[in-house]
Amino acid sequence: MSKTGLAFLILGMVFSLPAFGQNYIPSRSYRAPNQNSFQPRIQASWTQKLINGKLTEHDFGTVARASKQKHVFEFENTTGNDLFLTSVRTSCGCTKPKIMTSQVKAGGMAQVNAEFDTLNFYGKRGATLTVSVQQSGSTSRFGEIQFVVKGNIRRDVVLNPGEVVFGDVSLAASAQRTVRLSYAGSTAWQVLEIKSTNPNITAKTKEVERNLQTGRVAYDLIVNLSKEQTAGTIYDELSIITNDAKTSGIPFVVRAKVTPAIEVRPIQLGVINKGQTVKKKLILHSARAFSVSKIKTADPRIVFQPVEGEKTLHLLTYTLDTSTPGQIEEDVTIFTNDPGQPEMKVPFSVQIVPATVAGTTK
Repeated sequence: MSKTGLAFLILGMVFSLPAFGQNYIPSRSYRAPNQNSFQPRIQASWTQKLINGKLTEHDFGTVARASKQKHVFEFENTTGNDLFLTSVRTSCGCTKPKIMTSQVKAGGMAQVNAEFDTLNFYGKRGATLTVSVQQSGSTSRFGEIQFVVKGNIRRDVVLNPGEVVFGDVSLAASAQRTVRLSYAGSTAWQVLEIKSTNPNITAKTKEVERNLQTGRVAYDLIVNLSKEQTAGTIYDELSIITNDAKTSGIPFVVRAKVTPAIEVRPIQLGVINKGQTVKKKLILHSARAFSVSKIKTADPRIVFQPVEGEKTLHLLTYTLDTSTPGQIEEDVTIFTNDPGQPEMKVPFSVQIVPATVAGTTK
């Protein structure tokens, strides 16, 4: 072969090879294969029936870098048999899926969590989550269910920390947390307001940086939880409204667990035989001393003994008249002098059944 022919052969081989660095994976911007191929495929008919009418797609919208973004997909097990969620895979590393209910009884709800990775990715991203399922029964059936997520991760807007976590907050107590919102670009960028759908969660902004040379802007977002919250878990979302025409709002999550000032457990006695003697104690506990002024029961068969004095721990003795079979599902109302919890309702449940001896009803 001539030198000219050999040179053209080598050039042809070079241009046929992948571009240099094509398989290089940056440590903070990993791109999974087929990262934008998030169109669901047609699945087996029996699995499609499970998700008919259910939301199988979720758009996170435009979000800040490093913000916490997750969504839980749910569907009901209508097969009449146990359903097993055996595995889940994703078409893009930008979304981390997790099965929350590996075994679902008939009529139960299956849950799959999808967490958007806004720290290591940016730009428009999307993924298909494929869940492998197995239906038990005389003949096992296998299939797949798919969910779709997408969103636009702003590279120039960063939230630190990525969500507002109040943790445990006592009932009737207020709380405050601060997160830093940073922006790099035009110094004309401004936060106009922060919208909340929960009237007990409010937020205000404090500008802490506006550098005309670097184009960096930063705000402290001061989030307040009012003392009017009811006991329970809070998972809400606030929206940052800016003068940026690229987006109508940037969401961020607020989480808290509001615990009652006075701790008490529901009274669940289960099944009790008719005529059985029932005398028990209900425990009330608080970090500060309180007194119990009155105990009210809707069913006369439930009788509480009065208690006196201010204490951090009260043992309320009660008796139950079991002479009449039947079901009791009532709330016991307890009145206290605690300003944060002057009234509390405690669920009371019991089933009184006829006593039996060797299978013969008395």
